[in-house]
Amino acid sequence: MEDPVAYVTKMKKTFGPVCTVEVLGKNLTCMISPESQEAFFKATDDVLSAAEAYKFMTPIFGKGVVYDAHTETMIEQVKLDRGGLTAEKMRRYVSKM
Repeated sequence: MEDPVAYVTKMKKTFGPVCTVEVLGKNLTCMISPESQEAFFKATDDVLSAAEAYKFMTPIFGKGVVYDAHTETMIEQVKLDRGGLTAEKMRRYVSKM
């Protein structure tokens, strides 16, 4: 894809602010407006489950960790992960690698 911004703009004009495309054999749903993104980010876990969406991460983090953990544990672990994955900290990690 030479121009991803043009592609997404065309998708929005053709299909509206929420559309699904197949990428590498998986469905990818795009929310291309502040309103559609707000609905996504404000949804509760019983409506949209992060754990369900991130099942592919279980082999990386392990069973019972982050997205494979119970909701309360997942929330605590995600908070810890976010602290170590800020742009500033990522820049610091590069020099140590």
